[in-house]
Amino acid sequence: MVFDNMSTVTTGRNEDGKPIWKPKCRQFASEIGFHPEVCALYSPNQKGTVENGVAFVKGNFLAGRTFFDDEDLSRQLNNWLTERNSQKCPAHGQIPNELLAEERKAFEPLSETSDSYGLLHLRNVSPEAVIRFETNCYSVPEQLIGQVVAVRAAAKELRIYYDNQLVAQHQRSFGKKECPDSRAPVKRELRDLSHYEKTLELKPRAKVMAYREKLLGLSSEAAAYVAEICRRDRNSMNQQILTLYTLWEENGTEKFLEAVGFCHKEQVYGAAYVELVLRIPPNEAERVQLLLSGQPIQSDIDRDLAIYDTYTHH
Repeated sequence: MVFDNMSTVTTGRNEDGKPIWKPKCRQFASEIGFHPEVCALYSPNQKGTVENGVAFVKGNFLAGRTFFDDEDLSRQLNNWLTERNSQKCPAHGQIPNELLAEERKAFEPLSETSDSYGLLHLRNVSPEAVIRFETNCYSVPEQLIGQVVAVRAAAKELRIYYDNQLVAQHQRSFGKKECPDSRAPVKRELRDLSHYEKTLELKPRAKVMAYREKLLGLSSEAAAYVAEICRRDRNSMNQQILTLYTLWEENGTEKFLEAVGFCHKEQVYGAAYVELVLRIPPNEAERVQLLLSGQPIQSDIDRDLAIYDTYTHH
C-alpha cells in the first residue's frame, strides 16, 4: 500500500532515509498484513495509477454534471459505474465486470473489514468502573477498577479487553447528551448493569433505580408505562420494576415493547399484565381480555371526580 501524505502515517525519516512509522499505522499494517510504502514529496509520477484514476473520474463523471443533493449524486454515480464497467476498457481491451469475475477466483477473504476492524487504544478504568473514549464513557466489570484495558474502536462498536479476554462490548456512540439546565453538552455514559452485579446486590434501592433508568430508555411508550405504574402504586413500585426488568431480559426488547404497548393501549398497568400478554400467542393477543383474578376491573377504579363533589359541598 502506497501513501502519498507522509505526515498522516509517519513522523519523518531516520538517518538512513527510511520512514519512521506512527505506531497506529505500523500496528494496522501488521494486523491486516500489508507492507506500507511512502512516495517522495511532490512526486505524483510515483503513483500514476492512482492519479490517472482520479483524473478519469473528474473528467468523465464530474465534469459538467449537475445534481440536486447527495442522494441524486449517488444515484447518478451508480448508473455511470454500471455503464462504464460494462464497456471495453481501452487500456486492456476487456470488459471490467467480466474481468473482475475472473479475478475474484484468485481473491482471498479479508482478515478484517472497515466495519469489524478496531484500532487499539489503552485506557484506565475509573473508580466508577467506566473508561473514557472520545466524548463518552463506557462501563466495564467493576472488578477491573484501577486496571488498564485495551479498547478496540470499530466503526459501530467498542470492544474492551483485559488480559486478552473480551470483558465488555458496547455500541459506539459519537454524540453527547444535552444538559437540561445549561444546554451545554455533557458526556454520555453507556453502562451494562451486569458489570455492577456485586454493588447492586448490596444496594437494593440503587438496583431498582438503575433498572428503572434502563426501562425508561427503551422507548417513549415504555417510559410512559413505567412512570404510570410508579405513580399509581408507589408501595409496590420496587417489585414492579424488578419484575419488568426480568421480563425484558427473558423476552428481548422487541417482544417486551410489544407487550408494554398492548397494555398501555388497553390502559392496564402492572408487571403482571405485561407477563400475561407475553404468555399469549401473538395472533390471539387482540382477543384476550386482560383481567387478573382477585383484581377489580379498571372501570371500577377510575371514577369521574365530579362524583365526590356531592360529598364535599355539603
